[in-house]
Amino acid sequence: MPIETKRFDLGGGDSAELYVELLHGTTRKVQAIYRPYLGRPEVQEVLNSEMPEDEKVRALYKLVGDSADIAGATDLLLLGQVKEWSFGPVTQENLDGITEKKREKLVLEANALYGDLPLPIGGGKS
Repeated sequence: MPIETKRFDLGGGDSAELYVELLHGTTRKVQAIYRPYLGRPEVQEVLNSEMPEDEKVRALYKLVGDSADIAGATDLLLLGQVKEWSFGPVTQENLDGITEKKREKLVLEANALYGDLPLPIGGGKS
């Protein structure tokens, strides 16, 4: 049975098609980066708070952004969840070759689809 996907316009004639549900392999790889931080009480406090998602992302980035490879986790998530995009094969090289504006759009769409990830997937140092 095929996995449902959703296509997003990235602007400039480019688009990307993402799987609607997180794939197990993607989740496993991303969580391996974040696992050391999940046991911290201050991280759990933010994760369990009622603050809006954008505030939660900022708070978590302040807590772990200097030591967690957030940009790497973001790239892993995007490369694992993109079925196809209009600018060539789904590779790190092609992801690195798009503009920050297009990457940001892709990250925002992924955040909207996969908002239940344990830590933010955006906001990393690129």
